[in-house]
Amino acid sequence: MRFIKIIFLIYCSVYFPIYGNSQIAFRKVYSNNGYDYGQGIVQLADSSYVICGSSSSFLDGPSQAFLLKIDSLGNYIWSNHYGGSETDWGRRVLYHENTGFLVAGFTNSIGNGGYDAYLFKTDLSGQLLWEKSYGGSGWERINDAVLTVDNGAFLVGESNSTVNGDNDMYLLRTNVNGDTLWSKKLGGLGDDKALAVDRLNDSTYFVAGETYITDSLLTKGFVLRIKDDGVIEWMDTLGSSGNYGVRGIDLDVVSNKVSFVGWQQDTNDVYKNSMFGKLTYQGILDFEQVEIPSSGEKIIEHLTNYGSQGKNYMCFRYFDETSFNDGYDVGVSKVMAGLYWDGLITSINYPLEDEPGEIIPTSDGGAIYVGYSTGIGIGGGNVYVMKIGPNDNFPLIEFNPVPFSLVGMDEEYLTESLFSSHPNPFNDKLTIHSGFGQDTYFEVRDIYGKIITNGFFKDSISILTGDWHSGIYFIKTVQGNQEFQFKSIKY
Repeated sequence: MRFIKIIFLIYCSVYFPIYGNSQIAFRKVYSNNGYDYGQGIVQLADSSYVICGSSSSFLDGPSQAFLLKIDSLGNYIWSNHYGGSETDWGRRVLYHENTGFLVAGFTNSIGNGGYDAYLFKTDLSGQLLWEKSYGGSGWERINDAVLTVDNGAFLVGESNSTVNGDNDMYLLRTNVNGDTLWSKKLGGLGDDKALAVDRLNDSTYFVAGETYITDSLLTKGFVLRIKDDGVIEWMDTLGSSGNYGVRGIDLDVVSNKVSFVGWQQDTNDVYKNSMFGKLTYQGILDFEQVEIPSSGEKIIEHLTNYGSQGKNYMCFRYFDETSFNDGYDVGVSKVMAGLYWDGLITSINYPLEDEPGEIIPTSDGGAIYVGYSTGIGIGGGNVYVMKIGPNDNFPLIEFNPVPFSLVGMDEEYLTESLFSSHPNPFNDKLTIHSGFGQDTYFEVRDIYGKIITNGFFKDSISILTGDWHSGIYFIKTVQGNQEFQFKSIKY
């Protein structure tokens, strides 16, 4: 079944031409020796792109937020990393025209709690101008953000800096310098989280996510309309039977409706079904639909308008009988104004976990997707970018894509000089080298996360691997407070 599916997707990719009339479509992977996760993307006026995410390939701490700039064809231009000695994530990147970029995410390198909301600004070349954290004594996580009319930011996420320790929705409005104009937490008993935000005009936003209803003991999706000063105009919950969650929203400016996507789960089921619908700008439900997959699970994460009105892409993660049995796969499908499938779909289904980050429209009438895959490339996670051309030109599928470097050449050389393994692929023996000349901890895990072997070595260690199964293995080395991770394959 999986082979038939891949052949069908190749046919779709070939049938719709990739290039022609200046149309551009491509798939690219960016990775190094660490865990690299693509999260957000923005297009610039010259059709180049800037991507944000989190990476452990830059050496400074377990992971850092990063920015990666690529040209209109996906070629590397520059990258930089931000944060401190702990874990930092960039979830969304916002473009200040002619001045630089705002990046919203979360950090436990600076701030008050375990994690705090994180906002930093760079110039046009990615050099840090300032960084700030926000939050209480617990932790805060940012899931989405939009630029405001005054070039500030509106961030949405979740916080457990609460009296009862349950998660509340977390909303934060800053000015252009990152100073807090207002913040608020919404929720009660149970977990509540804001997962998506979109801006209607200079003074109005829509926020969506999940909220726990104490009367029914169920989770429901919600959409709320909020003013720029923090006044909530209305909030509607969604979902008639079972548990629901809204993961993404997009505004249809022609029909004056909010499109929403997410999941539904029957109370007696462990798997989630896809859910989508629309409501008016005044909060009146237009329609809501649940689709039950033939097998497995399907959760719609994002959607975007693109090209002429009435055209949309949905981005979802799923597993079914065609999937690898070690993680979710990702699908991107075209849907019409009613959000029903239009017959075009492509998949990102490599071994291990594939996860969507964001999908946005592009100036040529197409769209671009960013996320990550963990079963390809040389590191534990890999930034995955797919540019869809106008007229629904899906790019060709690459079964073994060649990764582009995420980090600059100097930092990449430093990583390789500190730790390496050979041969790759290996068969009966694997040797790990260290450039530190000091006792170093190492461990080797299989694709299921099981530790196959671990211990300490100084300059190098050779491991007999004749009885290991063929497949992908992840190698982690720890020297002081620095952690390095890379991947090798046994044939």
